[in-house]
Amino acid sequence: MRGLGENRMAEFYRGGGLGAMPAAGEASVFAPNQAGYTIPDVPQDWFSYPLTFGSLAPAASLTQTIQIDASADFYLTQIEQVTMVTGTTTVPTSGTENLPLVTLLLNDGGSNRNLMQAGVLIPHITGDGRWPHYLRHPRLFARNSTITVTITSVDGTNTYSAIYLNFEGFKTYNN
Repeated sequence: MRGLGENRMAEFYRGGGLGAMPAAGEASVFAPNQAGYTIPDVPQDWFSYPLTFGSLAPAASLTQTIQIDASADFYLTQIEQVTMVTGTTTVPTSGTENLPLVTLLLNDGGSNRNLMQAGVLIPHITGDGRWPHYLRHPRLFARNSTITVTITSVDGTNTYSAIYLNFEGFKTYNN
């Protein structure tokens, strides 16, 4: 039996099924500086760019950069997170995951554009592995570009021992 997340994915890709890639020319894509862009008819493969942020103190910020592979464009389709709070002894499980008071700001180095006006709380822009946050349209990050990821704690009490982010989507190859 398919779960709700799978149905959402299938609906998102217009009946393509769980894990299916959008067909070339069928799915609209947000591509900076290109109007009416569609996914090219070239080989595609699922791909993930994971990031791990270490200790994040109250009111602190951390930044990391993802280098997009030079051999392929990357289409971001979903974002997931798992967060560990310092001092807790339990591992987050289904239904007990932490909802961090941490904002996320993404910058596309290829177009030098922020993807949001200001940092957005992680629970508003990410999901967990069971319920990922699906983007309305796949977001193109050009080959050999960067994604700068900045997280900022707005929590006045908790220190987060680790924040795991996963940027999931697919790559397209010209050859």
